[in-house]
Amino acid sequence: MLYTKSILKSKSIEDGLRISVMSRHTLNDGITPDERITSESYDVWIKRLAPPDKLVGDFYKRELPRRDYNRKYLNYLRKKEIVEYVKWLGKLSLEKDITILCI
Repeated sequence: MLYTKSILKSKSIEDGLRISVMSRHTLNDGITPDERITSESYDVWIKRLAPPDKLVGDFYKRELPRRDYNRKYLNYLRKKEIVEYVKWLGKLSLEKDITILCI
């Protein structure tokens, strides 16, 4: 089964494998480490599934509405080299519980 959850939420046994798909574990400024997020917050960090840095930056600077952010992120996930990660994640979720983490 595949779940989603905030990386700030506590671990639970139901989470299974916790995978961070964040581009960085920082505050909104993109530089300052978010001290609430540690290596204990997740089991695996797959940056390739994260939105590109520019996309995240534009969203946080409010230069990009949520609707456009969502569309561009989905287009990114459809790229050939990224689709392989998505397929792998889907197959793995048929074998074990996985929780995708973002802020």
